[in-house]
Amino acid sequence: MVLTVNEIITILKNADFTGQMEAMQVRAGDRAFHLYPSIEVSIPQPLSPKRDQTVATNEERFNVSIFVRFTRQLSVEYEDLNSAEREVLATLDAQPLQDGEFFFENRSWDRVQTKDVHGIVSTLTVLFREITPEPSDGIVGAGSTLNLDAGGVILELIDVTTLEDGRNFSNTWQDDAKRFPIPDGSMGVRFFEYAWNEAQFNAVQAFIDAGAYIVAIFAQGTFSRALTVLPVMQRTQTSYSGLRTSTLQVEIQGT
Repeated sequence: MVLTVNEIITILKNADFTGQMEAMQVRAGDRAFHLYPSIEVSIPQPLSPKRDQTVATNEERFNVSIFVRFTRQLSVEYEDLNSAEREVLATLDAQPLQDGEFFFENRSWDRVQTKDVHGIVSTLTVLFREITPEPSDGIVGAGSTLNLDAGGVILELIDVTTLEDGRNFSNTWQDDAKRFPIPDGSMGVRFFEYAWNEAQFNAVQAFIDAGAYIVAIFAQGTFSRALTVLPVMQRTQTSYSGLRTSTLQVEIQGT
């Protein structure tokens, strides 16, 4: 998902550092002995996948550490360090650091005094989190689909919620006070949640705008059921660090 250490080093070698930082070496990190000044790049958290019933999450983290020995006034040293930190961020911002769409990125600096010399280590930690919907044939995926209008739109479902399920009845009374329930056509309301996709969202919205009943086939494993449904509305939920989903509400019509 993220570039390798050597690729990040190549990017940072093109940075335009100034002052005493101009001659900094950029090399792979986790070394027993450090150069001052220098930059070391390391990956403390390699690609770490996690999967649940709804999403597959890939996380990866890399560090960029600036090693500085204080040999001048502290105000001058920190001025050069601030400039170097800004240049590192600007150089990384100008490059594509990952090869797919990601939903979360965090960058943070942390400064620690060095133990072997009078100086400081400033470390930039970059965390990427890529989140994608779990496919229906995944290891732990739900495997449920909703086939709308004979294959016109097939939604891979994350969740299904039944608000009401069952036929409604209206009562008819005879003169002798006997009640006869007469079933009507309503079979309840259901909600189908799926990972947001622009093409599918627009196609479903077209059914809603048309305002007509369509045939939908709900499948879960070996079970399937054909339903006559009226698409009513969609609700979209967006989380910066999570999966963007849409929930389709339908009214089910009986026969």
